[in-house]
Amino acid sequence: PLASGLPPERRALMLEEARVRHVLTREDVVEARAAPLAPPSPAPVELSPESPAYLIYTSGTTGVPKGVLVPHRGLHPLLAAQVDAFRLSSGSRALFFLSTAFDASISDIGTALLAGATLVIEPADALRSTGIVETIARREITHADLPPALLRVIDPEHLPRTLETVVVGGEASPPETLRRFARHVRVVSVYGPTEATICSSLCAVDEESWSRPLLGRPLPGVVFRVLTGSSSSRTARSSSSGASTGSSSCAAFASSPPRSRPLSCATRRSRKPPFSRASSARAGRSSSPSPSREEESSMPARSGRVSRLCCPLP
Repeated sequence: PLASGLPPERRALMLEEARVRHVLTREDVVEARAAPLAPPSPAPVELSPESPAYLIYTSGTTGVPKGVLVPHRGLHPLLAAQVDAFRLSSGSRALFFLSTAFDASISDIGTALLAGATLVIEPADALRSTGIVETIARREITHADLPPALLRVIDPEHLPRTLETVVVGGEASPPETLRRFARHVRVVSVYGPTEATICSSLCAVDEESWSRPLLGRPLPGVVFRVLTGSSSSRTARSSSSGASTGSSSCAAFASSPPRSRPLSCATRRSRKPPFSRASSARAGRSSSPSPSREEESSMPARSGRVSRLCCPLP
């Protein structure tokens, strides 16, 4: 995807690195919808789990934007896990809010389609902070993936009763903001770099004890490892900070030096998912966000303190 507000230099870089052959614009879509439909004649395509599903660029906040070539391997498992975690169903109505320049938008589209839910697409004016609550009410939205900055200007007391779940991610949200929302709707905090196929962990926000941002627990097939200054690492059963591996991870970028061609992704699948459906169901029913000692994962901070990073699954 190419956002309309991209600087010309960055857009040119993306087009060159990705070796784009065709560009589909809004005008092309309008013309195609007005033209008579021709019988489809798709050419046969051979796909495998390693075949590229999409190429998307990181934000570049830590340096030059990198193009990540994501294979099919991790996409469907991610969407299936999120459908379950978000409690999406054929009767759900999901609001499409995020820009397609962000990979999280692929999650919003994919989970709605996979669940057989309705994906509600509104014009930009209806998604502004001054009108978002009215839009959610008017369109009877049940699920919304909203940026943390927007939550700060919405009064959860005025949320429509149709709204069941709010998904939040991308950056840390003030704990008090998420606690206020969690008193009215189910809030699911998601985490994951672009290289991990959008999302690698998630957890439900507890309305009483959510006191700081948590990474959550890894999705099935994903393993988190705590990395230290040495070459050794400790596998995390539930959650941690450091590195993640598994069926959704990507290890290369389209913009890796030398800048010549997009690179494919290589990864390892964990032998055993970090938690089973049974254990995730038990965690979801827990009223406390604190995991058991067996499931807890922690990492030493520079100050010597220990940061707990687990929380219950939705």
